[in-house]
Amino acid sequence: MLYFLYLIFFLKDKNTIRKLVLAISPMRMEKAVDQIFVNTNKILSRYFLGLLVQIVAITTCVYIGLSIVGVQNALLIATFTGIANLVPYLGPWIGASFGAFILLANNIAYSFSDVVGPKMLGLVLVFTITQLLDNYIFQPAIFSNSIKAHPLEIFLVILIACSLGGILGMVAALPVYSFLRIVFTEMNREFSWLDSIKSRK
Repeated sequence: MLYFLYLIFFLKDKNTIRKLVLAISPMRMEKAVDQIFVNTNKILSRYFLGLLVQIVAITTCVYIGLSIVGVQNALLIATFTGIANLVPYLGPWIGASFGAFILLANNIAYSFSDVVGPKMLGLVLVFTITQLLDNYIFQPAIFSNSIKAHPLEIFLVILIACSLGGILGMVAALPVYSFLRIVFTEMNREFSWLDSIKSRK
């Protein structure tokens, strides 16, 4: 995912980029621009940490659940699911499809009613429970704290990004939205845009 590389580059070489942007910014905007870089660095760092926590949480839940059910290659399926979950809303379906494919491939010689059916039912149950945990516990707790946004706000941003840019838009939605929000907040603090709009009414 190309945008992840851009974000990592930003975090790695943020001082170089910061100096370059400050050098071409008007003096009266230097304080606001500098604060944008400080806040963006904090938000992106928390965002990446949140993604890592989510991957570990999803991987752990799926691995434990599939191990209890008796599905082979549980760790492989769980790891793939944790990474696929980076794609909002579609990720769990991708992970579940991969898990079902691995399960069928490993048990193709066995009876469906005696072996494959019960395991498939268990797999569906594991993914359903994990998805509920992710939707109602993991995501609200992790991303509301990491990017300081309300869960409903996050949902609306991802929904709009999906309609505009598809899967790539969904993946890029939160860091891009967080950056734009930081820019607007600092510019408003510096130039009082909202106050000027209110005063015109």
